[in-house]
Amino acid sequence: LKMNRFAKMKKERIYTLFETYLESKALPSVLVTIWIRKQVSFGQYVAITGDGAELGNWTPANSIPLLEDANQENYHSASVYLLKGKTYEFKPLVLNRGDKSVVEWGDDPNIVISLPSDFPGGTFTLVHTWD
Repeated sequence: LKMNRFAKMKKERIYTLFETYLESKALPSVLVTIWIRKQVSFGQYVAITGDGAELGNWTPANSIPLLEDANQENYHSASVYLLKGKTYEFKPLVLNRGDKSVVEWGDDPNIVISLPSDFPGGTFTLVHTWD
C-alpha cells in the first residue's frame, strides 16, 4: 500500500509529538542510586521509604527494597528516578523477608537529598552508612 502525502505528514507529526513527549518526560528526572551500608540478619533486607510516590510515601509496604552487593559485604543499593528541582526526605529501614514487618527504622534525622532544577542530568549517587 502506498501512503498518500497527507497521511505521511500526519504520521511524521505524530512521531515528532511522541518524541517531544518522551523527551519532556525524561528531562525533569535524575537517576539516583542510593547505597546503604548496614549489616542485617539472615531473612532480613534493607529498604528505603520517604516523600512522594517515588519513595513509597513513608509506607513500609511501599518501600523500595535494596539489593545486597555480592562483592561488598553489608552494602545494599537501589536506583530510583527523582524529579529535578525537588527536595526529598527518606529513611532506611530493615524488613523481614517473610511478612515484610519492620525490624528497625534508620536513625534521625532523615536523609535529605535536593536536586537542583538545573541539574545537568545523568546519574547521582548517594552513600549512607547506618550502623
